Amino acid sequence: MAQHVQDTKYQYGWANEQLLADGSVEMTLFPGSLSYLATWLLPFAGAFTILEPPALLNHLRELTQRAHVFFCVPD
Repeated sequence: MAQHVQDTKYQYGWANEQLLADGSVEMTLFPGSLSYLATWLLPFAGAFTILEPPALLNHLRELTQRAHVFFCVPD
């Protein structure tokens, strides 16, 4: 997963990253579209924390709800 993020982060508005004391990495991105960024982040669910903006988290929630309805809710 980490290599895929490193290989594709430039497509999603990567600006910089900082290694934190706990070994995690804080990335700053300036995407052209939050929904586009959310689509990229979705496969990595659970492996990251969104610090801001709250609207990005809302986009991810919407995507996961749509996926849940599609895959898990019987007709």
